[in-house]
Amino acid sequence: MKETIPGYRTEIALRKTILLGKDEVTIQGRADGLRPDGTYDEIKSTYRPGSLVRKLQSDPRHPYWLQLACYRWMSAESRDAPEEIPDRLIVVDARSLESETLDARHWTPDDFESWLVKRLEAIIKREGERRAFVKRQKKLAGLLAFPFTEVRSGQQGFMDEINATCSAKGRLLGQAPTGIGKSLGSLFPALKYALEGGTKVAFLTPKNSQFTVAENAAQQLAKSVPLRSITLGAKAKLCLNDEVNCAPEACPYAKGHYDKVADAGLLRKLSRRAVLTPQSIKAIAKKHQVCPYTLSMQLIPRRDVLVSDYNHAFSPESNLRAKMAGADLEAPRPVVLVDEAHNLPDRARDHWSGSLKVADAEGTRWHRTLKKILETGARAYPDPDKLNRLAMKILDAILDESAGSAEKTRERTNLDLELFFAVRRFTALLSASIERDHFFLRNPQPGTWEVHCLDAAAYIAEKFDEFSSVIAFSATLKPLDFYRNELGLTRPADKAIEWASPFDAVNQKTILIPQVSTLWREREQNYGKIASAIQRIVAMKTGHYMAFFPSFAFLDQVAARLSPGDIEILTQVPGQFPRDTAAMLERFRDPLPGKTLLMLAVQGGTFAEGIDLPGDQLIGAFIVGPGLPAVTPVREKMREYFEKKYGAGFDYAYTYPAMAKSVQAAGRVIRTGDDRGIVVLMDRRFSDVASMASLPAHWIDHIHEARPGESLAGHINDFWT
Repeated sequence: MKETIPGYRTEIALRKTILLGKDEVTIQGRADGLRPDGTYDEIKSTYRPGSLVRKLQSDPRHPYWLQLACYRWMSAESRDAPEEIPDRLIVVDARSLESETLDARHWTPDDFESWLVKRLEAIIKREGERRAFVKRQKKLAGLLAFPFTEVRSGQQGFMDEINATCSAKGRLLGQAPTGIGKSLGSLFPALKYALEGGTKVAFLTPKNSQFTVAENAAQQLAKSVPLRSITLGAKAKLCLNDEVNCAPEACPYAKGHYDKVADAGLLRKLSRRAVLTPQSIKAIAKKHQVCPYTLSMQLIPRRDVLVSDYNHAFSPESNLRAKMAGADLEAPRPVVLVDEAHNLPDRARDHWSGSLKVADAEGTRWHRTLKKILETGARAYPDPDKLNRLAMKILDAILDESAGSAEKTRERTNLDLELFFAVRRFTALLSASIERDHFFLRNPQPGTWEVHCLDAAAYIAEKFDEFSSVIAFSATLKPLDFYRNELGLTRPADKAIEWASPFDAVNQKTILIPQVSTLWREREQNYGKIASAIQRIVAMKTGHYMAFFPSFAFLDQVAARLSPGDIEILTQVPGQFPRDTAAMLERFRDPLPGKTLLMLAVQGGTFAEGIDLPGDQLIGAFIVGPGLPAVTPVREKMREYFEKKYGAGFDYAYTYPAMAKSVQAAGRVIRTGDDRGIVVLMDRRFSDVASMASLPAHWIDHIHEARPGESLAGHINDFWT
């Protein structure tokens, strides 16, 4: 326009200062263009101009209109433009560069100033609350005390290292064995540092079932100071309706949510509560007829400790730092604690993988369109850029349709919305995958497309940058270099440490039986050997045992060859109901004198991780082979990728993930310093270099490898006596 309109000026700096009570507030900005008649132009470029224009036409409070109104207000006293000549919003199609001009007639300078003053007063109020919150935190930091008179063996060193990492704004990867007190030992120093700096701590876990450990640690620390913690639940689980539909016209809890929260003073009232859990938030929300999930989001900035699933921090669309800061754009970055960090690489890969199927459009008006696009995409394979452009067509169509009249908006179905989000997510993944070898695009069958992330390290590292300090810990993080690479913790200053077990190593008898093979081609002739070995060893001492298998199919084959006799056998089944799992665990927690109990379960399952069975509740575990992932096109592509990147493709894709499951399962045996038990590794592959490198240090010096023809009875009986 500078070339076509004489006297046209661009990038006009504007500034105005007003007094609100005792506060002086300066507003400044930069307008895209100023015409000779004194009117402003604001130019907005978009790939969906039709959708944006409709939004602007239907919403006089759209931020773009407010932006133009602000320009006119800031220059109202100095410009000569008559009020009847409007400023202009120019919407440009980013593809064709065609434009459409809209006149700004919604706001007068006086109207805008009234609106602005209210907004600024609210911001000033929030800033006062923030300063009071930070002042309170600094006071709490001086009072926060460790809740026990003595620390556990090894726990002080663990806490000192975390304190040093936080002070240096660093990143730490730590293999911390059972018994060191990881949850409390990590939260105490991290929280003390965070409170001193006026920030917060996020404690992230892979499963909702593990929230309790973090919540208990926060409650123990709250004995010395009035801490405030919140545990975030998943939106679907918090929803008070039968199905999730957040449109105000469909959900009575979403309708008027913010007004109802404000009228009831809920945020102020709930700020006095020390602990807020998904269950308590859901009950409060139901009582006040508001949305539990949205209420949770509103409460986050007012809490010292946040406990949540990985999803809230590591999904592509997540922004946990912003949620924790609330409206405070200058808030210091929080500290993050990542519990059971060995689970994070696969979870992050899942977040950055997705699929789009013709079946996704079943029951919607877009079924034929999507079918045509995906079938056309098959001819574009394996070019993700071409497929992405095709998929964007249906996204544009849905947006244009749904952004129409209010009547059309009300007609949108949940299926349309689900399809929209599915297509939007898939196109985002396709865009990310273009010219990047850590993605694998495949067309496994007609009408289905998949994008698989092979290596999520870069995305995990990007999310870690939202935090001032990162503490990632687990009892299963070996080899440390493997997990450093998988978690993106590869900066020179990043630390990786293995702490020694606080328990006496002689309390665990680890036996390796290399004469047993669980290789696919040799399984048939080994099922009987495995069953026989389990029965002989179990017969040497009455008590509770678990046998962990690579799969349910393998489990069934061995189970069929066991002779129960005096042994009570419990068996995990696929898709087991939670109540059945709880009943089986309860059976283990109530040892009967003279009764031997054997549970058959799978590695990586419910019973193999995150459960405590101390003392006589569990005295032995059989790890039947490393549970290598199934050979699939995706897993093989992962092997090729890591072979090229690190020269260790098979270990990265198969061995190390399998060993993490095996070590986790075996870790159920020794839970306290008084426990004694045996761990039996059944497969010669456990003696391989890569497998041995995955074992905790305190195991390696005490493994007894059975020799051909050797009877293990003497070794085992000696251990028990």
